[in-house]
Amino acid sequence: MVGSHGSAPRLVVLLLWSLLMSSCAADFAPHGLGPGVQDSDGDSAAGTEAATDEQGASLAYHLVELEEDPCYESVVISDMRDRLVFSVACDPTSLDIEVGDVLVGVAHGGYLGRVVSLEFGDDTLTCYIEPVPLAEVVGDGSFSAEVAVNHRAIVDVSGRSLYREDFGGMLVESGFRSGSIVARGKLHMDGDISGGRLQMFETILETDLNVDFEYYVAASGGHSFQKTTTLETFSIPFAFYVSGVPVVGRLEIALLARARSSAPGYIDLSTGYHSASEYRLGG
Repeated sequence: MVGSHGSAPRLVVLLLWSLLMSSCAADFAPHGLGPGVQDSDGDSAAGTEAATDEQGASLAYHLVELEEDPCYESVVISDMRDRLVFSVACDPTSLDIEVGDVLVGVAHGGYLGRVVSLEFGDDTLTCYIEPVPLAEVVGDGSFSAEVAVNHRAIVDVSGRSLYREDFGGMLVESGFRSGSIVARGKLHMDGDISGGRLQMFETILETDLNVDFEYYVAASGGHSFQKTTTLETFSIPFAFYVSGVPVVGRLEIALLARARSSAPGYIDLSTGYHSASEYRLGG
């Protein structure tokens, strides 16, 4: 490292996560699940079925899963997710569904709604639904689910630029010369539903983060900058059952790098870093 005095350049790797569950909210998710991310072997992780331990569950509605019916072929869902057109291989009037039932399924990101009207075609059934909360459907019950993220997310940061600006011929830049970040995770969910209300919902994300890289900052003159860059985002879909009701969602994980440097003059720094850390978030 060579350079003039100033605050030492810093690089922080951050992990942010969010949990989206289309069947647990009173409103529908605006979009379906995206494609699974690629694991270290190049296999697509299209979804994870969680192990669920259910206790004392009692459904408050007649639940209909047309996707499990032998006649089911496919379903098309409207953008507003309030109209579902099922293609079936039998007389649609023979299907066990009527107005007032709760329709549930996992196709296209999952759906959960109360049937408000039905239209029968020769080989189609159109269902118009309105939102209904999962807790209202279940009534009473508790669950404990664990989503195992079996794939291994590897982010190659070699040659990635984090900051680069030219101030009238004075160049300031920072980034990775080489390196990788490996992330693994497991999501735990516990909930208790009573009287048609979700009384408790707890989530815990356990992650292993292995970081190994060479980072650099170079500037031909005085400078000061701070910038946060998204290195990678992962969308991990999953599904589990609560009292026979499929809950569909996805775990969103973002890896960020926050670079900062300030110096009154020339600087040329290169440093290596290795870390293996375990994190437990939520609770």
